[in-house]
Amino acid sequence: MIMIDKRGRKYELVPPEGGWGYMVALGISLYLSVTIVPICVFGIVFGTFLSKIGDETYGITLVNGIFNTVLSFTGLLANHLLQKYSCRSVGLLGAVLFFVGAFSTVFIQNLNQLILTFGVFQGLGFGLLLPSGFTSFNGYFDKRQNVMMGVNQALVVAISIAWPGITQKLMDAYGWRGTQLIFAGLSLHAVLAMLALQPVKRHMKKQYITSIEAQEEGENGEPKITDGEKPLLGNVKASIVANELERRKASVISIGSLGISVSQVDTSRIEGKPKGLWTTIYDALDLSLFKDPVYVNIAFGLALSLTADIAFLSIFPMILKNANYSPADITIILTVYFSSDLACRVGLSVLSAIISVKNRYVVLAGALLSAFFRTVLIMNDDNFYIVLITCGALGFLRCMVQTPIPLVVAEQYGPRFPTAFTLYMVVGGVVACIFGPLIGFVKEVTQSDKMAVHLLTGAYLLCGIPWTIELLLKRLSKKNIVNN
Repeated sequence: MIMIDKRGRKYELVPPEGGWGYMVALGISLYLSVTIVPICVFGIVFGTFLSKIGDETYGITLVNGIFNTVLSFTGLLANHLLQKYSCRSVGLLGAVLFFVGAFSTVFIQNLNQLILTFGVFQGLGFGLLLPSGFTSFNGYFDKRQNVMMGVNQALVVAISIAWPGITQKLMDAYGWRGTQLIFAGLSLHAVLAMLALQPVKRHMKKQYITSIEAQEEGENGEPKITDGEKPLLGNVKASIVANELERRKASVISIGSLGISVSQVDTSRIEGKPKGLWTTIYDALDLSLFKDPVYVNIAFGLALSLTADIAFLSIFPMILKNANYSPADITIILTVYFSSDLACRVGLSVLSAIISVKNRYVVLAGALLSAFFRTVLIMNDDNFYIVLITCGALGFLRCMVQTPIPLVVAEQYGPRFPTAFTLYMVVGGVVACIFGPLIGFVKEVTQSDKMAVHLLTGAYLLCGIPWTIELLLKRLSKKNIVNN
C-alpha cells in the first residue's frame, strides 16, 4: 500500500531482504533438519520393529500415508490459525505437538500406537510448522526469496546425505528406541527455530517512490513513522500495512491468504444476501477450481508424483534389506541417492538463472524418467552397481519432481496461488491416504515388495500420461488457431 509522509512524499513498506530475515532462514533450515530429515530414515529405524509385529511393508506405507494425510489436511487448520495468531505462536504449537509425538513413539508397543504418535501427532505438528515458517520467511524476502530458499534446501539436503550413516551408527549403539529418543530430543530445536520468527513489521524498510531509484530510510532496516504521516488511501496505520505485506505473498508451503476470504465477506455484507453453509464453504475455499479440468489434472498429477516419491523412499531401505544388502551397503546407496538430489538442486538453481523453462515440463520429465529408472532398479535389484547407478539417477530426478511443485501451481494460477495450493495439499492428503492401504493390500495379495514398487511407479505414469495428452492437445489447438 502506498503512503504519504508529512512532507507529501510517497512511500511504501517493503521486506528487509536480509537483516533478521537471515535468522528466520536459519531457523527454517534448523527445524527442517530436525523434523523432516529424520523422517526420511523411517524405514531404517522402524523396519525391524514393524517386521516383528506384522507386515513391514504394510506398516511403513500405512503410517507414512497417515502422516502425509494429516499433514495435508492440517493446512486448512493452519490457514485459520494464522489469520488469528502470529507465525511464531502457531509454529510453537506445531513444535510442541511434534515433540510430543516423537517422544511418545519411544514407548509404543504396536502399530496402532505408532499411527497415533507418528502419523497423527507428528503429522499435525509438522503441518503447523511448515506454513508458519515459510509464511514468516516470505515476509522477509521478496527479490532474494528464490536464492535464500535454494540455500535452505541445499543445506537440508546436505544434512540428509549424512543422516543414513548417522542413523545406522545410532541403531547399532542404542537400538531403535534409543535412536528415536535422540531424534525426539533433536526435534526440540524446532522450538528455538520458531522463537526466531519475529513479526516482520518490526523490520520493514521504508522505500520512497521517486522517478529515480527508490531511496530507503530507517535505522537497521526498521521504518521510522513520524507524526503526521497519513496513508494515501484511508487512515490506516503503518503497522497494519506491515501486517498485510507480511501475508500478501504466497509461500512455497504457505496455504492461506486473507484477501479472498475478506473480500467475499465484505461483498456478502454489501449485497445483504445471506449465504448458506455450503455456499460459504464453497466460496471461502474457492472450490470452483475443481471445475477447471486443467487444475484437476495439475493437482492430481502433482499429488500422485509426490506420493510416488515419498512412499517409495519410506520403503526403499526395507526393500534393499530384503534383497540381502548389508547395512553398510544400504547406507552407501542412500548416500548416493541424497548426494544426487543435492547436486540437482544446486544445478537447477544455477540453470534457472541462465535459461527459463516451464516448471511443469521439469516435473513431467522427472516423473516419466523416474518411472523408467525405478523399473530398471527393481528388475536388477540383485546387482549392487546397477542399483547404485539407478539410485544416483533417481536422486537427481527426485529434485526435479519435488522442488518445482509450488512453482507449477504459481505458473498457472498466480493470482489464485494461495487457494490453488491449499486445495492441492488437500488432494495430496487424499491421494496419500488411498495409496497407503492400497500398497499394503497389493503386498498382501501378491506377497511381493516389487509389486508395491510397481504400483508407485504407476502413480508416476498417472501423472505423466494425462499431462502429456493435455499439453499435446494445447499445442494442436494453437496450431489450428494459427492456421485458421
